[in-house]
Amino acid sequence: MLFALFTRQSNGQPYHPFQSDSATWTIVEYGYVIPVQTGVWHFGMDGDTVINALSYKKLYCNGGSLGFINPEPVFNRQTAFLFAMFREDSLKRVWFRPDTVDILYYDFSLNVGDTFCFDYQPCGINCHPVSAVDSILINGSYRRQIHFSYGGQEETWIEGIGSAFDNWIGSWCYIGNIAWELNCYSEAGNHVYGPCNYPTGVAETSNPALSFHVYPDPIHDFFFVRGNTTPDKLIVTNALGQIILSFKPGEFRGDLELDASGWDSGVYFITLQSGNSVITKKAIKIN
Repeated sequence: MLFALFTRQSNGQPYHPFQSDSATWTIVEYGYVIPVQTGVWHFGMDGDTVINALSYKKLYCNGGSLGFINPEPVFNRQTAFLFAMFREDSLKRVWFRPDTVDILYYDFSLNVGDTFCFDYQPCGINCHPVSAVDSILINGSYRRQIHFSYGGQEETWIEGIGSAFDNWIGSWCYIGNIAWELNCYSEAGNHVYGPCNYPTGVAETSNPALSFHVYPDPIHDFFFVRGNTTPDKLIVTNALGQIILSFKPGEFRGDLELDASGWDSGVYFITLQSGNSVITKKAIKIN
């Protein structure tokens, strides 16, 4: 006879713990400077260890930071470095261990009105109340979400996934021209959460015979292409190489206006072809 044991919440939903040895996270870091910069971080779990009789999961990383093209299009354990370790206890708390000290990183037992103290270095400890608790439907199963709102910033935790923004980086305390997004979360190679349209190693190109620029950048609903010649073809692809738009512009004067209102947030590549000349520019779409 087989028995299945589930940890259940007060509302009857099963609790979703962090997956072991199969989860990967891709986080995009946006720097709203001119020109706009991005950084891509891939995280993944592999193996575990025991410290002081407590079991920890090992978290690895391919980084990184702003303006840096990550050589890995997805998480690659072979080239990743050990970033930190973490453990999840029976009280639905996740302890993060970047060095020799455990930091309380998540507490999925919190309710509205409870306060959590974010220990995000180098910003110190900042304590904020829970503003809302709800659920999100992911792959046919509801996961509990915990929301914080403070000083114009929003933070959301998703059971078994972590922050919807600065997952594992721990930089929510920054206010300014930097933002983070959990762009892609997968389990055992299967997409679970996020648009997964993060920037890859695709690079911009230049060509003296054919030049253009895109504005405004970042893109919102509409943007313009201004070039020094009429191209034979214009192609827009997302960060995964999927073609979003492809057409022959024909003759146009001044600026070519394009509608991006239906596009997801992320990085896009605009390629113009004119005869044997090809040039590619990168632009960021923000909803």
